[in-house]
Amino acid sequence: MSRIKHILGPSIPKSEAWVLGAMRVPKFQLFTLTTGALMGLLTPMVGLTQAPFLIQTGYWLLAAVLFLPIYGAFEVFFLSLFRRLGWTHVPEILLSVPTALIVAAITLPLLPLVGVYLTSEEKLYGVATSIVLLQGVSYIYIRFVHVLIFPELYEATTVDDMSPPPEGAQLFLRGTTLPMWKVEVIRADGPYTEVVAGCDVQRIRARFSTVIADLPTDLGFQIHRGIWISRNLVLGSRKDGRRISVRLPSGSMLPVARDREAEFTNWMSRQGPAYAAHVLKM
Repeated sequence: MSRIKHILGPSIPKSEAWVLGAMRVPKFQLFTLTTGALMGLLTPMVGLTQAPFLIQTGYWLLAAVLFLPIYGAFEVFFLSLFRRLGWTHVPEILLSVPTALIVAAITLPLLPLVGVYLTSEEKLYGVATSIVLLQGVSYIYIRFVHVLIFPELYEATTVDDMSPPPEGAQLFLRGTTLPMWKVEVIRADGPYTEVVAGCDVQRIRARFSTVIADLPTDLGFQIHRGIWISRNLVLGSRKDGRRISVRLPSGSMLPVARDREAEFTNWMSRQGPAYAAHVLKM
């Protein structure tokens, strides 16, 4: 996973697959619709506030419904782009600002059709206010709400490479009977995904991207299009010439994909002293 980072500092783990899955979560949808309703109360467009309540409600609900897929599309695009560039943090403002502009471009021209006419100044002020409010909402979501909606992403992030998680905190990888912290390698295998945890190997009928989307960002790294490894195996990585390779439990060495090497190095540098020192030795 990469991370979506707010301009004020906080960030949350995200991947392309996780974005698509999150959009189907009722709690996330409810948060989006509630946010749309609150922004309707706070955004000062006089012409709209004087319209019948039903029209106001319909306008902001439409804006909220449009916001969800458009914002998600920008998330997928920028997460993919930044990953290819070797960058791990996507500025959230790159997502919310263009989404707000596109939603406004779609919804504002509809208002005259229901008898609501806004001046150019009202439209400009309304869009600018919406962008400012969105930055506040996104900060609240990233800093406080995301962990409430998706607690499974955080319960395992305190696990280090030496000790298991505390009793009751063992999250099982979706589709398996394996605790997340025991998983060493996840590999794509056609319509199946192979999961290796020590001597235990399980094959599940699930897409690779769907399986790894559940994993906390600090639990491991996707070194190849179809291979994820745990952070315990990362310390077995080495650099031979220009290529970085990782030793798998089988003893074989697997090269890190070229387009992931920069992100791999950055990821290791954030994992703690042992990993940061390992980066310096490579």
